[in-house]
Amino acid sequence: TLYWSEISIQDKTGRVIEWILERPTAPKVTRNYYANGLVKEEKFTDPNCSFTKITYKYNASNIKTKMTLFEKNGDSSEFKYEYSMDKNMNWISQTEYINGEPVRFKIRTIKYFSE
Repeated sequence: TLYWSEISIQDKTGRVIEWILERPTAPKVTRNYYANGLVKEEKFTDPNCSFTKITYKYNASNIKTKMTLFEKNGDSSEFKYEYSMDKNMNWISQTEYINGEPVRFKIRTIKYFSE
């Protein structure tokens, strides 16, 4: 059985600003937030991790629309997300693009108890 410990450091509002999973291959993650509480950036400090930072962008409905992954070698990959919404403005399908190429399509079903 593999055991590890998790350490999180939170700010005054309870948001996780630093997260460490203590196991041999786990990177330390430091998070920065937008004023609305959504994650703006995650920085990874681990010599074994191939990337150093991930940044996030959201639309007016606080749904992730863009993620950029920055590699140690200076390269970056851009992930973009497009959505279809239901009548309650919850996304029911998501298309993910990496550097402009569609790579993943997700469908989710939401059952509303009032229906």
